[in-house]
Amino acid sequence: MGFVWRRLAAAALLTTGRSTTRSLFVTCFMPDSSAEAATPGGSTVHNNVHDASCRIDTVSHPRLNIHQFHDPIGSTQDEARRLLRELSPEPQGPFLVIIADQQTNGRGTKGRKWEGGSESGNLYLTICIPFGILPVMPTLLPLQVAVLVADETLQSLSKCREGAFTTESEDDVLSKAKVGVKWPNDVLINEKKLAGILIESETVEANTWLLVGIGTNIAFAPNLDHSPGKSGRGSTCIQEHCLPSRKGSEGGKGGDGHDKSGSSFSTTSAYDFGVHVSQRLVDWILDTRTPKAVREKMVVDKWKSYAEFGTTYEVRGSVEEENGGSYQGEQVVSLDIQYDGQLLVRGQNGRDRLLVADYLF
Repeated sequence: MGFVWRRLAAAALLTTGRSTTRSLFVTCFMPDSSAEAATPGGSTVHNNVHDASCRIDTVSHPRLNIHQFHDPIGSTQDEARRLLRELSPEPQGPFLVIIADQQTNGRGTKGRKWEGGSESGNLYLTICIPFGILPVMPTLLPLQVAVLVADETLQSLSKCREGAFTTESEDDVLSKAKVGVKWPNDVLINEKKLAGILIESETVEANTWLLVGIGTNIAFAPNLDHSPGKSGRGSTCIQEHCLPSRKGSEGGKGGDGHDKSGSSFSTTSAYDFGVHVSQRLVDWILDTRTPKAVREKMVVDKWKSYAEFGTTYEVRGSVEEENGGSYQGEQVVSLDIQYDGQLLVRGQNGRDRLLVADYLF
């Protein structure tokens, strides 16, 4: 997933209460890729067609209204739009959260596809946040979400190692898992992509919502060899840094060529990861004790603590350009992050400039 930077730039703890789960048997909606419709909020979404009936768990937390889809859906972003229009939730909460075991039409930046959604085990998540209660400038939201995902990744890595019996060589592998971030929308482990963020908007009955989409590789790392512009970029998953795959164990290759041997993760692990991130994001948004300027500085400082400045990146092109096979973007070196989330880089001409709406490879 990725972050629609231009849209937000232009707009310039974990709770422990009781939860209630209710299982439903309803009709899934799968996106028809041949049809699109403009919503009243100005967004374009896929028209939906009825697919087979599917199972949904609705879970009520103190601040969350979670809808977990157990059978494949098209996209958590599109399901979030549909449910916002259907339920018309109040901006003060509880906040709508969509979690899917599988999604067949997940998307990233500039029309790219989010890979790996046809199998269970990874996290496909959308959190709906009212734009009007955002506690920082909009361009800092993707940085804060990346920080929350990075924090939860560190906790997951710590938990999966607790009490595990490992050899000395395995301990060495586990200790070298370095969690980082890449501007503006990626979370990494050892420079390989673990998670991405896509933020879109939807207006329902005069209320504008930010749809915070998060895709995180929990149980397997999707194969990116045949994706546009991605052949040189590796992917990873939390599983790889918990218990290394062992030959002869159950699993092997999934249908998409993902290595699942030795996997100790399940959809429950992905669900828990998503709920923790959702709760922490909502708790952060609703915390009114800290002044806005202080909170904004805290976001930037925490994001910097995960960043690796001095790294060389390539500025990405359109899907069409990258599909052409000969695209060569400008090489830039990351220098610093600004108070408003813009990235300071040094271009090939040796001059420094700010990136606002670009994506890096």
